[in-house]
Amino acid sequence: EAVRGGRATKRRSITDKISSADVINFTEAHATQTAYARFTSGKYGWLEWTAAQGVDSSGLDDCAAERVVKYYTYRTNEFSLVFSTGGQILSAIAQHYKASTRCGGGDWSVIRQQGIQTSTSGNSVHSSEVKNAKGSHKSALARAGNAERDSVDVFEPVHLRTFFSKYLSGRCLHECNP
Repeated sequence: EAVRGGRATKRRSITDKISSADVINFTEAHATQTAYARFTSGKYGWLEWTAAQGVDSSGLDDCAAERVVKYYTYRTNEFSLVFSTGGQILSAIAQHYKASTRCGGGDWSVIRQQGIQTSTSGNSVHSSEVKNAKGSHKSALARAGNAERDSVDVFEPVHLRTFFSKYLSGRCLHECNP
């Protein structure tokens, strides 16, 4: 038996066919429903916000990227919340779009031709407008003195202590040659 979500499940037979696309889609949809639920369906979430704006939460018209930027600005309290929260918000919206529209995860583009209806391609979260908003968010935090490190390993002190106790026991750290 395998354990999934804290529950034991039956293991597949060795001869069963497994669709990697189905597994990936299920995993992404499940992640959207659980980890990012507060940003999509929770209070002040994407679904509530788009309903208040009178637009489709899965709409992929030529204004979709602009809507994502407006929600991002609204949800980060005009860039006053930490940058990592903004990343979680965008991940939630990206997964919502992937789960509800089959737009995929590619870069966003709007195709306009004279005399032909405008069409779109990709995921609106991956647009230049959203990228610019993220840059503005990061700049706003830096100006306020609240810049975040790009990468933080919360276990780093634990890793150093474990390494030191295992390999350098009985020696002073400053005496060790890196």
